[in-house]
Amino acid sequence: GSVSPNKLRLKLLRIQKKKKEGEETETVCSSFSNEKSELDDQ
Repeated sequence: GSVSPNKLRLKLLRIQKKKKEGEETETVCSSFSNEKSELDDQ
């Protein structure tokens, strides 16, 4: 069966959105750990 390009594009957009969200949570976690280590140094 042929998949409509519209559905394919929606799937791609959803994947990109998930990737973006994952990257955002990673940066939040890393920045949080950075702040924590700075507090520990003081």
